[in-house]
Amino acid sequence: MNELAVVKFGGSSAADPERIANIVTADPRLNRVIMLSAIGRDINDPTSQKETDRLIAYEAAARSGNQSAMREIEESFIERYRGAYHMLGTEALSDLVDRTANMFRDARPEDGYRWIGEAASGAFFSRLIGAQYIGSRLVFDDRNGEIDFKSSLYGMQYAIRQAFGSTGDQVVMDPYYGHDYSSGFKRTTGRGGSDIGGVLGAASLRESNPFETWVHINYSDQDGLLRTDPRIVTDPESIPHVTFEEGRELSHGIFERNGAFHGNAFAIAERYNVPVYIRNTFRPSEPGTRVTQNRVSNPNRPVVGISGRAGLNAIDIHDTNMDDTLGYIARVSKVASDHGLSIGEMPASRDRMRIVLNGGESETSQAVSDLAGALERLLGQTASIGVTAGETHVHVVGQDLIQGRPNSVRANVMARMFSALQAAKLEPGEISSLGSSPSVRVTFAGDQLDPAIQSLYNEFIG
Repeated sequence: MNELAVVKFGGSSAADPERIANIVTADPRLNRVIMLSAIGRDINDPTSQKETDRLIAYEAAARSGNQSAMREIEESFIERYRGAYHMLGTEALSDLVDRTANMFRDARPEDGYRWIGEAASGAFFSRLIGAQYIGSRLVFDDRNGEIDFKSSLYGMQYAIRQAFGSTGDQVVMDPYYGHDYSSGFKRTTGRGGSDIGGVLGAASLRESNPFETWVHINYSDQDGLLRTDPRIVTDPESIPHVTFEEGRELSHGIFERNGAFHGNAFAIAERYNVPVYIRNTFRPSEPGTRVTQNRVSNPNRPVVGISGRAGLNAIDIHDTNMDDTLGYIARVSKVASDHGLSIGEMPASRDRMRIVLNGGESETSQAVSDLAGALERLLGQTASIGVTAGETHVHVVGQDLIQGRPNSVRANVMARMFSALQAAKLEPGEISSLGSSPSVRVTFAGDQLDPAIQSLYNEFIG
């Protein structure tokens, strides 16, 4: 059965529209729906700017009423698009520039402005390849600001199918923003959220016709998912095939989201069983990475990748009343939520609990200290509270580490981890694994991310 694809190009790819036009028009039967991020950094110009960053600066200028800065940013934004699409000619460019200027004029304060990047990319690129442009169909729940999946899936498949019916050709659609269900105000999915929009587009078409095989192809400036962070290991291998869950585990902190694909997009692809292909716009002949529900294990290589993160904060609780108190975990979680702090992990035993926080702008040292104080007051004299700042967590990932797979594999991997870390003169705090997870986590005091990842990469990947 032939595959059909919703194809999404990231910001660095969008900076080179002629290149991506060559990719999508080379096989129009495959590349039916095209989505673009706002123009990002030009890989040949390290001084170039992400246009989404420029739009964030525009929002700040608008809030402060700085009309001069707003004009300057708008002109720079439009000039970047005019330059990238110079091949369109004077008449088409004039029309598109006017259309983009009107986006700035017509945006309501409640809409914000960062959505304009994707809208401009869609309008310009659809003109370049002669495709129908249908904007965005994501729907947000205005009660919580989250994507309404059911409404979004219906809206996307309906709009795309209608466009197919009228043209039979390729369609260009925006993946990054949508509208509140009730108010109609524009909302964006956040950094990397266009990956989520791309997956949902494929999911909508997959669900509406089970006789068609829809996949998502995600293009960036990277040869698929890498086995580890290239800022730590020189020229790491790309991974040919991972499961959705392995991909999600590899997104633990590795240069934000493993560079090529957003961690939450893995979860959504798994939910709707949408196969994902992650490829390089600038090396399109490279196979990249395939992401699916299942894959064949390689017993000689049980570890597919290594990820990690430094600078994590944790709160340790020792309380002899923990085991006997109804709703203990719920009470602790609520206090963290009330302080605006997100919990990443919460391992616990009978009398002990560890709250590992997720990071973020709100997670200052004072905020962590305030949370520890609030927990002391909540839990009373039986509880002992301690704060550990700046931990390193490293994750070794592979599906054969899941409990129920050959136990010798998991035990062997953990033994090799100890040996490699000892040889590198690194002292782990703990090595642990949730039985149902395809990863083993090792913690360190302080920032040991680089030497830990390098030593484990050398041991398992070579």
